[in-house]
Amino acid sequence: MLRFQRFVPLLVAASFAAPAAAQVELVAFESFDYPFPGLVHDMSGGTGWSTNWWAAPDVTHDAVVVQANAPTNPGNPFPYMGADDLGNYAQQAVEFEGAFRFPDAAAHPDVADPTTGLFGVDNTTMWFSFSTQAFQVPSPDNFGGFSLNEQFVAEKLFMGSPWQANSWGVDPQTGNPPDLIPGTSSSNADRLVVRIDYLPGDERLRMWVSPPVAHPLCAADLDIMIPDLVWNEIRIASGGNGTLFYWDNIVIEKGIPLEVGTSVCGPAVANSTGSPADIVATGSDVAADNSLTLTATNLPANEFGYFLASDGATPPGVTPPGSSGLFCLALGPNLGRYAPLVQSSGADGCFSIDVDVSAVPIGGPPFSVALMAGDTWYFQGWFRDGASSNFTDVREVQFL
Repeated sequence: MLRFQRFVPLLVAASFAAPAAAQVELVAFESFDYPFPGLVHDMSGGTGWSTNWWAAPDVTHDAVVVQANAPTNPGNPFPYMGADDLGNYAQQAVEFEGAFRFPDAAAHPDVADPTTGLFGVDNTTMWFSFSTQAFQVPSPDNFGGFSLNEQFVAEKLFMGSPWQANSWGVDPQTGNPPDLIPGTSSSNADRLVVRIDYLPGDERLRMWVSPPVAHPLCAADLDIMIPDLVWNEIRIASGGNGTLFYWDNIVIEKGIPLEVGTSVCGPAVANSTGSPADIVATGSDVAADNSLTLTATNLPANEFGYFLASDGATPPGVTPPGSSGLFCLALGPNLGRYAPLVQSSGADGCFSIDVDVSAVPIGGPPFSVALMAGDTWYFQGWFRDGASSNFTDVREVQFL
């Protein structure tokens, strides 16, 4: 199996991206907002599904049950810290007995073949994300995760903690060993994010473990090619020596992040990599969508930094003391810092945040402001660079 290095630069990685919808759009969502106690079997909540859950309801095969999203969960070793704030969550009750459901393929003919009802149309992109954790002491004899199946044909792709792994990864069901992410543990409450670019022939799969943003552009923790993949059914399941799992906040999406805004005050001054750092804004420039992600790229490796915001820009900028770069944002009470969201650039020199457009930090009272249609704001990244520091260029976003 062809494997890409984790530190593939962003521009190189982008060259493998498949053309797709100009924005990420929801296909299906499940938060397990069902009564506790109860079974997942035959439940019909969430959005984007063409069937109810099927999870074997009889007393000997209560495969997956609803667990309460509460501070304590009687009967469990510890509460599931990865549960979201919406609804409850799912817990494996009987080993190996999975819960199954169909996303509504007919509603998405751009990513699913209208004739067969199978997802996996070439030159499209899909995202799969879910929160999960093993809730018993890890054993060398366990698995737990989320699968893509072609019903009554085969399991096509397993995502989570493969058999005997106790770490996160994927198993493309080729008969070869699974692809694992070193240093991860299924006993941690993590959110797994998987992007699949459907290409002619094999597909490109990327997996991130608890990334800081919903749709990462920075290098993935796992980046591989997998065989041609078509599917129509999902499954959540776990088992093996009593090691069972939780799941919550399942999201299936299609499309690629849309770049928004305009670069100003650039290019930035070259940093120690020999290149200027860049800032990219993706998501939506519609203020009411509250869906904006900032990504800084071409940074020196393993340095920390954060983003700044202001309602104005001052090209060509100034060089602050102790810095090698140009600061280009307008000073004043509306200059804000995302210092609490400090990030490491990691091995690939990249970091990201999701911006809460309803509460952009500012330096004076009330210390945050909600951006509205008609507002224009400017964002810039600051980062350490050895004994000095530097800046990205500035991204101007005119909100609609």
